[in-house]
Amino acid sequence: MDALDGVERVTETTDPPSVGLSNAVIVKRIACILAAVILALLVPIPLHGRTASALGDLVHAPLFGSLAFAWITFWQRRISLAQQPSADGSKLIFRTAVVWITLSSFGVVMELAQWKMGRSMALHDAIANSLGVAAALAIFHGIQLRRSQRNGAAKTAFVGGLLLLAAAWVHPAIDLSDDLAIMYQFPLLASFETETELSRWYRRDCELVLSSEHVTAGEHSGQVTFRRSHFPAVTLIELVHDWRQYSELQLDLLLDPDTAIDQVTAVLKIVDQSGQFGEAKFVQNLSPGQPFRWTINKQQLDALEENGLNRSQIRFIDLGLVDPPVDVKIWIDNVRLLP
Repeated sequence: MDALDGVERVTETTDPPSVGLSNAVIVKRIACILAAVILALLVPIPLHGRTASALGDLVHAPLFGSLAFAWITFWQRRISLAQQPSADGSKLIFRTAVVWITLSSFGVVMELAQWKMGRSMALHDAIANSLGVAAALAIFHGIQLRRSQRNGAAKTAFVGGLLLLAAAWVHPAIDLSDDLAIMYQFPLLASFETETELSRWYRRDCELVLSSEHVTAGEHSGQVTFRRSHFPAVTLIELVHDWRQYSELQLDLLLDPDTAIDQVTAVLKIVDQSGQFGEAKFVQNLSPGQPFRWTINKQQLDALEENGLNRSQIRFIDLGLVDPPVDVKIWIDNVRLLP
């Protein structure tokens, strides 16, 4: 009897410590993942530009997915459905919904916190966070279904999880592919062939859309509507920075033939990483319906360089209008460098 009692006592004290240790490890992992999420979202990133931003956006879904997977795993081990004979799939669905809603809300709060701390806030980041959580939960369900020998349903869950993760990566993947296109197309700087290409431009008091009118290269041009303001402008901010092997900049412009004004004054600036653009701004009067090929030649670029422009670190090209009295449309196309 004593031997049996001894066996019973050993049996009673074998499982709980291992379960407790497992739970403690999972709690630590969740805490580490949560800390990593907060640091990754709030700590300023030393890199700048669309490429760095896109690479950072790729991290959103895996970060929140890892947190969701750790949480649902801990919850299942802590309060196992197997210990509840009356429990069914609805319990797991409830827990899944709680995890998704809580972490999705947490993602929105973190985006607001980023905005308060001076970092950019983006809707697509919050969506990526939610998709990452959903992807992790789908994969978790797939694992549970495989354990119960429901292989067909498990495969569906795994595929669904991967599709959700892919959906979270669509936006940064598009930006990264366009960054590769910028390098591949160089010395062509802009030809306005895709909607994605429009994201290379910053707009100040103006609107930029693709157009099939007044095309000088490819199938589309860029139609810019400059609003009535002091100095509306479009700025090419995504481009190859090193221009040392090139001696001319050209772009094709056309002022709307139907505009009610006789001419507008356009200003072109080439600015380097330090914000230097030399002492000169290039100024040109444009007349309605008259195509104009604006050429900044070697002598002009050399003069800018002598005045401090660093041609190995060009930051952007700025095209603006001086005090347009009405809203004005200008078509721009085939922005390029020449040897």
